[in-house]
Amino acid sequence: MNIRLFLLSLALLATTTPLAAMENIIKIDEECVNDIARSCYHPCTLVNVLERVRKTCDFRQSLECLQLGLKRAGKSIIDIKNNFGHTTLHIAISTGKTEVVKLLVALPEAQELAAMSTDKGHTALFYAEYFRRTDFVALLKALF
Repeated sequence: MNIRLFLLSLALLATTTPLAAMENIIKIDEECVNDIARSCYHPCTLVNVLERVRKTCDFRQSLECLQLGLKRAGKSIIDIKNNFGHTTLHIAISTGKTEVVKLLVALPEAQELAAMSTDKGHTALFYAEYFRRTDFVALLKALF
């Protein structure tokens, strides 16, 4: 559990009943889901929101929020690209967002997402190698 979320949980438990505390924690997750759903129009925006979500939720919760947010927006992660064909994975790798990259490669569509090319034919693996991110290269190669 994320330390910030844990401390928030303790504070809520100290001032409310356990049931009310759980309701408040669920609202935090619901807010993350809504933020993700609203940011599905552009990969840069989604990467920034996912980075914020990862700071407030643990990995499993973040992944659930991402999947629910995509579903709520009626989008697949594969469909979210900018005008140059960059996906959220391309953007997360090129901006060095390690936690976001880990989230994206944990999605069921990760292999398809990693195989997608930009308009210039560059894959996520190309960007990982170009920016010399051996950690990203290892994550991407593990998908295939």
